Amino acid sequence: MHVTFQRIQIFVTLLLLIGWLMAVRASEPITVIYGRGRESLMNLTINGQSQLEKGDLAAAQRSLDAVIKADPTFYPAYYIRLEVFLNQRKYQEAIQDCNEAFRKDSTFAEAALLRARQTITSVATARA
Repeated sequence: MHVTFQRIQIFVTLLLLIGWLMAVRASEPITVIYGRGRESLMNLTINGQSQLEKGDLAAAQRSLDAVIKADPTFYPAYYIRLEVFLNQRKYQEAIQDCNEAFRKDSTFAEAALLRARQTITSVATARA
């Protein structure tokens, strides 16, 4: 367990060192460029975010699941859904969505930073 924790600490440290440029960009507003026909996906994603902000986690997850099912490449839905998973304490699913959002757009700094935060949180929870 101790060796695993050390490896995670090293991973997080390297991620933060490598990603410092992304962290600088993290204060910029997220701008999503989506093509024609994807407006409904963005609207449903925004709806999921509103549901999340109101505390309706189940409805938010359903909305975001629908977006991801319709277009698995639409990374903003993964980003919002990972916030739902964090609120539900579904840490593995949150990490998977972080990774997926980052795979879809490697310049998406928020996904990298949340992945690092989630890794630290899940390790701390496991140790408690």
